[in-house]
Parts: sequence; C-alpha cells; structure tokens
Amino acid sequence: EKRIHVGLPSAKARAHMFDNCISNPADDIDYDDIARRTEGYSGADVDIICREATMRPIRLLIEQLEKEKHLDAKPLQKPRVSTEDVLASIKSTQSSCGMVDLKKYDVWEKKFGSTMS
Repeated sequence: EKRIHVGLPSAKARAHMFDNCISNPADDIDYDDIARRTEGYSGADVDIICREATMRPIRLLIEQLEKEKHLDAKPLQKPRVSTEDVLASIKSTQSSCGMVDLKKYDVWEKKFGSTMS
C-alpha cells in the first residue's frame, strides 16, 4: 500500500476546473482571474465554489418567483452564472488547506514518499 501526496492545483489547473465545473456560465467570466483569487484552494474547494456559484442565481430566481402572484406564460430560462456569483462564492468559502498542514505533508513526502514507478 502506498500513500501519495497530491499537492494543490496550480492556477492553470484551477482555471480549467472552474471552466469545466461552472454550469451555464456568463460569457464574461475571467477564469484566470478567478484562479488567481483562489491561490491555496484545493480541488474540493474549487468544486464547492462552483456548486455555490451555480446555485446563487437559482436561489434569486426562486425568490423572485415567490414574490410574484402568478407566472407569465413564457417559459423560464436557466439563469447564467456571473462573475459576481463566483466572487461571492469565493468570499463565502475558505480554503480547507492550512499552510501548516501543507508543510507537514511536504516534510512527510520528503521523508517517506517514493518516486512514481
């Protein structure tokens, strides 16, 4: 049995993750900027941000529908995820990886880790 230390995703990897995980994004989302803002975030953290950002416009739509007395005959459009939605999600999500923990795992990897075979 081996334990393999997988480090945090790079900015390029995080940008790619945001691009793939955000459902119905607006055209103006700058994935590179979002990736820079999430330095030190894990892949799981990025997934949480994407899910929260996707739910934000849906919650607003539900709130809007609850205020209306009747629905129009026109069909509802799936709301698009904006940069504002993603930034708000980043604000409400902290990185799950503390720098102390990362240093501890780096030390462990140097001491016990093995190269890929």
